[in-house]
Amino acid sequence: MRVCAAMAKGLETNEAATRELLHALEHHAAQMDDWFKERPPPFAVRPRFYVLECLLERVKDFDRLLPAAVTLARVTTKYFVDREWGPLLAAAFPAGDGQVRTDAQRRFLSELVANADLWDPTFGNPGQWFRKAGLPYQRSACAERLTVP
Repeated sequence: MRVCAAMAKGLETNEAATRELLHALEHHAAQMDDWFKERPPPFAVRPRFYVLECLLERVKDFDRLLPAAVTLARVTTKYFVDREWGPLLAAAFPAGDGQVRTDAQRRFLSELVANADLWDPTFGNPGQWFRKAGLPYQRSACAERLTVP
């Protein structure tokens, strides 16, 4: 109930509501989709997609999103790219030049590299998100960027 309440438009500038959403994704992302026997009408698909969408609208500092982003990178699949890890990749690299400048960028990209399911060369959807971030959609090339100072 708290997560649903925290997503209310009227609370978009409320710091406690934002912290509630960050906490929910960081600690409950893997279970969140099973919270409802019947999903409420606003959650036509996975509830965590909507929580993340709300957070991406509210939080522009990727460092604040990092704990939730790391959790999602560990539990996501290639099929969730357009609703989950793709938008997070774009948020992590807003300049779109693919330069790893911060520890938060390095950590998130490292988690994506570690999730082997995300690197299927026959699945084209991630390409748009990697282009938007300025990164190659190749696991080895992204791994190399993690070692460059």
